[in-house]
Amino acid sequence: MKRHFIDTQKVVSVNMPSTSKLRDIFEKKILKINRDKLSKYWVKQHFQGVRPPIIQSSHSSMKLFIKNVSGAVGYLPISSTDSDLRIVFEF
Repeated sequence: MKRHFIDTQKVVSVNMPSTSKLRDIFEKKILKINRDKLSKYWVKQHFQGVRPPIIQSSHSSMKLFIKNVSGAVGYLPISSTDSDLRIVFEF
């Protein structure tokens, strides 16, 4: 299910770079899609006016972004989390 809002809060999706091993794991285990199909999906979305997730270059920049941007949702290794982040799912 695609969610653009949680209640009235706009969801801001955040992703790691395409070279990230964590991103590869996320795509396989959570999205259950390979990179080629995902790329095709985002091409279609682009033509419908939907932007792909914002890219953060490191775990620390991902963490800061999630902490400081309302509605930001991303993924991190559990070792990079702390009590300032709300964990909604572990994999």
